[in-house]
Amino acid sequence: MGEVPEDVPFAVPEKWKWVTLGTISKKIHYGYTASAKEKGNARLLRITDVQNGVVNWSSVPFCSPSDKEISKFKLNVGDIVIARTGGTIGKSYLFSNGIKENTVFASYLIRVIPELGYVNPAYLQNFLNSPCYWEQIIDGSRGTGQPNVNAQALSEIKIPLPSLEEQRRIVACIQGLRSYIESYRQEEQQLATLQSSFTEKLRSSILQEAIQGKLVPQLESEPEVAEIGVKPYDAPFAIPKKWKWVQLKTVGKIVGGGTPKTNIPDYWDNGRIPWFTPADLGKVSDIYVGISARKITEKGLANSSATMMPANSVLFSSRAPIGYIALAREDCCTNQGCKSFVANELVISSLWAYWVLKARTQDIIERASGTTFKEISGRGMGDTWIPLPPMEEQERIVHKIKELFNLVKTIQ
Repeated sequence: MGEVPEDVPFAVPEKWKWVTLGTISKKIHYGYTASAKEKGNARLLRITDVQNGVVNWSSVPFCSPSDKEISKFKLNVGDIVIARTGGTIGKSYLFSNGIKENTVFASYLIRVIPELGYVNPAYLQNFLNSPCYWEQIIDGSRGTGQPNVNAQALSEIKIPLPSLEEQRRIVACIQGLRSYIESYRQEEQQLATLQSSFTEKLRSSILQEAIQGKLVPQLESEPEVAEIGVKPYDAPFAIPKKWKWVQLKTVGKIVGGGTPKTNIPDYWDNGRIPWFTPADLGKVSDIYVGISARKITEKGLANSSATMMPANSVLFSSRAPIGYIALAREDCCTNQGCKSFVANELVISSLWAYWVLKARTQDIIERASGTTFKEISGRGMGDTWIPLPPMEEQERIVHKIKELFNLVKTIQ
């Protein structure tokens, strides 16, 4: 099997040998150069046709090689193809069965035909998935704009080789382990899904407890909330004695948005006014939002229905979808896809308004209307019933929510 290669990656058992891929292969050569066609007398396999360890034969195109070319490039059981360039460089696939009749391999692939007297193709394929192989591929790949590996470099890949009988035992052992690995992978995915679902339900439960007055104790020293507006005919749920049900419009201002004409540069160029859309709010992972994808100018503001709001306003997407929510870090405006809330800080804090609207989003969605997509109107937003605790209790609840949500993060 030739000379032992120099600078082998690690020591192997006494009866094993270090060999190169070239010495245990009948042939290593490039594929057939042709354009993909809808019809032809042969299939033209590309590395992109191999996904998740399986050939997607429905995606494999055709080509029209001559009989001589078919004889040279036709794939057979036991062949291994390796991608030689691009983002899939080094990716390999062993044909163990199920090859479509007259399938040739494309020129961006290199075929390795194992010498069966030396190496079990399945053992070789397992090696081609190992860190030892990939380290050599990375070290040996060549290319400037796009790395590549050639047939000569592949033939010099160093491989630890046991006897054929031990190769078969190793392959059988790996195949046996794969079922356990797949089982563990599925269980890990299920656990991650369960954990994500659990933490989301836990947050929802915390908010529900908060808006029902069950998160912190009520204090005798804190005053009862004054009656504001009309009472609900049928309250959504029970709240503490000192709390009141109020409509959102009675404790602040509902603010819509607008979009300046996009074909007028003076409305947009060098704009400094943050202008938020539902898409911006959908990217927020914190309570606050500070950066909008686009900004408008004073002229754009003056010539559209966009309306300035102060910092700490509650920005709320009213369509596509309903329910993205964030507090503004600075003065800003929104497009027409938002119905925001500016709190009357004498009776409701912006942070309490944020959390209570987050908790009441499902109610808002259920009252939305529309055929193409659901939308909550400004009037509908203003009619939203929310529970209102005394100001001091609002602050204590908000602090408790923050504390508990931080604990939930430690679970993830």
